[in-house]
Amino acid sequence: MNPITSEQRYAISTMLKQDFSQTVIAQTIGKHKSVVSREITRNCDQRNGEYHHDQAERKCMTRLFSKPKKRRFTPEVEGYVTALLNEQYSPEQLVDKLQRLYGYKARWSSAIMPASVRAATSPMFSPRPVGRI
Repeated sequence: MNPITSEQRYAISTMLKQDFSQTVIAQTIGKHKSVVSREITRNCDQRNGEYHHDQAERKCMTRLFSKPKKRRFTPEVEGYVTALLNEQYSPEQLVDKLQRLYGYKARWSSAIMPASVRAATSPMFSPRPVGRI
């Protein structure tokens, strides 16, 4: 699902002023009519009910930036993980410790690790001997 662009908001505003129906507007900008209806309802002026593209863009951006973001790997947790890695904890031990301390229910994944943690856990930095025993 792609969000409505500022150009599409301008088209909605212009076409509403020319009394086009929401169905025609939706066909013109390539969105479903329910998307256009929702856009008009969410972003119209509450005082007079008119839709202005610039005001709609501001409202949309305000909602986007004020929405709380989901941050699982906070700087505090990253510092804690880095300290444990320096103490030679394995990734599995780290996950177990994080689950007990912070209530995380995640598996260890190199895809979500910050670069500093990935570098510290790579085989190149491993203190364990590599090769035959």
